[in-house]
Amino acid sequence: MSPSNDDLSNDYLIKGSSNYYAALCALFFAGFASFSLLHCVQPMMPVLASFFQVSPTESSFALSATTFSLAISLLITGFISDAIGRKFIMVFALITASVLTMLSSLIPSWSFFLLSRVAVGFAVSGVTAFAMTYIAEEVRSLDVAATMGLYISGTALGGMSGRIFTGVLSESLDWHQHRLLVCHKVHWVYWHWRMCQGFIAHQEQLTGLNDGAVNL
Repeated sequence: MSPSNDDLSNDYLIKGSSNYYAALCALFFAGFASFSLLHCVQPMMPVLASFFQVSPTESSFALSATTFSLAISLLITGFISDAIGRKFIMVFALITASVLTMLSSLIPSWSFFLLSRVAVGFAVSGVTAFAMTYIAEEVRSLDVAATMGLYISGTALGGMSGRIFTGVLSESLDWHQHRLLVCHKVHWVYWHWRMCQGFIAHQEQLTGLNDGAVNL
């Protein structure tokens, strides 16, 4: 099936181009990293209960607070996307969520730790709210389904790996809770970098096309 005239006449990401695959990897890693950040505390609940001297029920708030703030913030973030731009929001949200999680590993107070997890939920919403909209707007219509499927698979694998990776470390290493979190989150800075590189590559493609049109 040949692409439509609209697909050819607009600055879409088209399957087969290097910029498409750069953005595809970036979106996959964005979903992967965001849901890893979201669920990484789930296997650590016994560690959190021991470290902060709280009950097992209270330790579950570390995940509940994040998902609650994520659900609430999804109702808000849509209003700011048109004014700021979706690409900027997604990149900024992932970097913010990573930094907040690293900082939370240094917090000695359970109340402030929960507040940091609430902030992580707000930050992660910047990815989940706009990723599919970004795909629908920037990717050629023929390639939207495959691109969305890969992004969703990234979120599923990220949530699973966040549980498994942290769970294995918490079982095999006798570390304090904050060292475990720092080790895990520094690892995902790499995926955030990949996301930035993908969006930068696409922006450079659009800039080149626009410059060429001006020269013509």
